Amino acid sequence: MQPFPRILGRHYFAIFVLASATLSYQILITRFFSVMLYYHFAFAAISLAMLGLTRGAMEVYNNPTRYAPERVGPEFARHALKATASNSIAWSRSPPTRYSAPACRPPR
Repeated sequence: MQPFPRILGRHYFAIFVLASATLSYQILITRFFSVMLYYHFAFAAISLAMLGLTRGAMEVYNNPTRYAPERVGPEFARHALKATASNSIAWSRSPPTRYSAPACRPPR
């Protein structure tokens, strides 16, 4: 049995930072949905985020050679870049909205 290559501490720190950013992003989306849309759409955002996290875990489990411990650095950098790009594109393409929830309408 071969010993696993050691994963560096900076990789753990990078995973912590990306996981914290993802959690903050999910909380931000939940708050926006609960204010701009009705409150139950916020739970749809949480459900979709959990579905995405599950899909990523399945990808890692089904491709053990691609996500081998010695390839942690390059794969993590590639996926972090994709996450940053997709979040930036999603926010830049979202239309400007007014607060349309009934609780946020100004009184007449």
